[in-house]
Amino acid sequence: MQNTDISQFKVDYISTSGVYKTPFTFIIIIQLFFGCLILLLLNLWYYNDLYFLLTGEGFLSFVLVGQFWEWILLPMNIYGNILLFAFSIILFSSGIFNILNKLCPPKEGVFLRGSKEWKYTHRRFWTIYFPIWLARALPLPWLDI
Repeated sequence: MQNTDISQFKVDYISTSGVYKTPFTFIIIIQLFFGCLILLLLNLWYYNDLYFLLTGEGFLSFVLVGQFWEWILLPMNIYGNILLFAFSIILFSSGIFNILNKLCPPKEGVFLRGSKEWKYTHRRFWTIYFPIWLARALPLPWLDI
């Protein structure tokens, strides 16, 4: 074994973490932005009412005046927002996924790095990665996939 050439045992480092260095992870940021935007726009009236109850002033003039029972609905609003965030991202991602499938239909095989099929495969992966992770990470035990 002393005369054995070590170069024959060298293997290039192979890891799936190379996928994280692609620019396609930007899709997750777009998904987060879309989910947060939906949450903010749909809950603006509720935030205004709670702000009115705390300070006596509203930051929006066209929305209802705060009521005390809205504090009772706060826990349900929090759980509803968690579900709304998750499902809005899932719906948005399914739309992006359908568009990607129309642009370049999925194919089986081994693709060269940088080819059109390789790029669209990675885009599809990152489009579906975050919604699946989010569905698994929901703090509601009855929604476990």
